[in-house]
Amino acid sequence: MSTLALSRVRIRRSVAAGAVALALTGALAGCSGTPLDNIVGGAVDRAIEEAVGGDVDISTDGQVPDGFPESIPLVDGTVVGGAAGGGAGWTVVIQPDSVDRFAEAQTALEGAGFTANASNADADSAFGSFTGTNYNLQLTFSTDAEGVVTAVYVVTPA
Repeated sequence: MSTLALSRVRIRRSVAAGAVALALTGALAGCSGTPLDNIVGGAVDRAIEEAVGGDVDISTDGQVPDGFPESIPLVDGTVVGGAAGGGAGWTVVIQPDSVDRFAEAQTALEGAGFTANASNADADSAFGSFTGTNYNLQLTFSTDAEGVVTAVYVVTPA
């Protein structure tokens, strides 16, 4: 496969994984279960499935998605849910107790063989981009207006 073709596959996977992450964040924001919510949720699911080229499994059950690589260490906190599907990768949403946990997450990832390509943190948020042998990973921590910290892992095959 040419370098250009590989780049296009990586970009498509990243865009698809980002779409899954955005949809998951919206799904986790709250579901009232009204018919309109169900219609919108179905439309979002179909759009994501089209973007990733297959079925997408989005959960808010407090579990990491099926098939999530065990070799990727996750920060301590409450697992909210995740998403997987279409071969595009996985998304995991966790609520740690502090943005300061980003440094621990970065250390754990580097200990597992990932290389930090970029990272930045302040009192309310943090971001890191990591490359491993088999996976690429984007990790973001953010604090909402109520002080709740959310960590989002977006993992794609390398």
